[in-house]
Amino acid sequence: MKTVRVGLIGYGFIGRVHTVAYQGIPMYYDPPPCKIELAGVASGHEESCRRAVAQAGYESWTTDWRELVERDDMDVINCCAPNFLHKDIVIHALAHGKHVYCEKPLALNWTEARQILEAAKKAPAKAQVVFMYRFIPAMMRAKQLVEAESVGAEDEKRGTRHVGSVQSSHGGER
Repeated sequence: MKTVRVGLIGYGFIGRVHTVAYQGIPMYYDPPPCKIELAGVASGHEESCRRAVAQAGYESWTTDWRELVERDDMDVINCCAPNFLHKDIVIHALAHGKHVYCEKPLALNWTEARQILEAAKKAPAKAQVVFMYRFIPAMMRAKQLVEAESVGAEDEKRGTRHVGSVQSSHGGER
């Protein structure tokens, strides 16, 4: 069975969610598609790094995400860092031949997204953005429209999806 060594950047709430997901892969797939090793974690906060090792069993930690990305023993870099760091982390990881799994948003704006796209086109590795609504009907229809060239793939589109709450006139949810 293939082993995939993961380097996680950012061990805040979403980093812990991703960690639990990695640990749960054998519960959902029988047999699992690969063996996941939580090889390293990076955070700007030393206490978060130490917590990741103690709670989740990461093999190593660093407070410098570049150090993690540049290691030869990492197969995948999972970017769960604050949003303003995504572009730099993703481009650096791709430049070092690492596969990238990036929590949304991929970028802060269209310019950053284009820079990441150009880096991904040149990289020997794959890159993916986490998007939990990827397979809901509205998103699948939007994809069909782009593929059919009914809307431009490079046009910026904005939309809203309301889930589970209604805003009252005084600003609270009900």
